[in-house]
Formats: sequence, structure tokens, C-alpha cells
Amino acid sequence: MKKSAIICLAGSVLAVSGAALAVPPGLPHQKVGLWQQTMARDGTTMSAASSQVCFDAAAEDKMSVFGQQMANKMCQSQKVVHNLDGSWSSDSTCSLGSAMTISGHTVVTGDFNSKITITTISMATGAPVTTLNGRHQIVITATWLGPCKAGQRGGDMIMSNGMKINMMDTLNGMHSGTPAH
Repeated sequence: MKKSAIICLAGSVLAVSGAALAVPPGLPHQKVGLWQQTMARDGTTMSAASSQVCFDAAAEDKMSVFGQQMANKMCQSQKVVHNLDGSWSSDSTCSLGSAMTISGHTVVTGDFNSKITITTISMATGAPVTTLNGRHQIVITATWLGPCKAGQRGGDMIMSNGMKINMMDTLNGMHSGTPAH
């Protein structure tokens, strides 16, 4: 996977997850299990950013659309709002490393048990890959496939090229300052 796709994916997760600091009661949770995710950036589907993610309760708490742990460490958020049309929206600013900052407005629609769409308008600065800087629209569509596959653990992400990483390990490494395994 290209470095820019990984940075974009991580940045998108940060921008979307930054929504969790001022959460209202009744915040929705994604159904645990295996979710298929596709991402489009500025209207172009990013085949390298298509993935399947296994969510158990702990991974859903940290990595999902409103993942609190990541937000508390890397993002500052103003609020999460449950809109009259049933959607959720948030504004956040997240730091990725010492120089990269991503600010975003996110709207989440759909059914957290089967399919959600996450649309973020973001502004990135300080990215090591200059094409990531500036204003971008990122749309992530996540569809529940069923239970996680045998041998998968919460946080396992399988990219379209077959590469497997555990996002929980990656996030824990980012928080502790040590590289993930």
C-alpha cells in the first residue's frame, strides 16, 4: 500500500473519530463483527483504501466513527450533534505527528447495524505527502458483512491487497510513541 494511502486512511480515521469528546447521551455504536469499508477522496474511489475491519467491543470503542480513546489523545472536538434528520455531525481538529493537522466537519448517516456513510470535509496542513494538504472531501461507506472470520481479532484490518494490520496495535503505538508490531 502506498504511504499516501496509509496517511490518508489514518488521517480520515482521525478526522472522523475526533467527534467523541462532547458526546450526547445515546451515542450510536457500530455492530460488532466484520465491516467492509470503501473510501473515496474528492470523488475518486481509492482502491488501496478499501478494507475489511473486524470490530469487537474494545475496537469499536476506540476505532469506530465516534471512537473515544483516539479522540481524547489526538483530537480536540467541539461537539457531536444528533440532527433532526437522524444523522450525526461533528467538528474536530486532530494532530498526526508533530506537524500534520487535520480539521474536519463530519456527517454520519445510515444504520449502525448494517450500513453507514461517513462524509468528512477536511483541511489538512503539514502532511509529509503534499497532495494530502488542502481541502478534501472523504466519503467512507461501511457495510456490515457478518461475524469476524476465524482467527481475526478486534482491530484487524485487511486491505484490498491482502495486507493485514491491526489498527489497535497501530493506535496504541501512536499513543505510546513506540512503533506498532
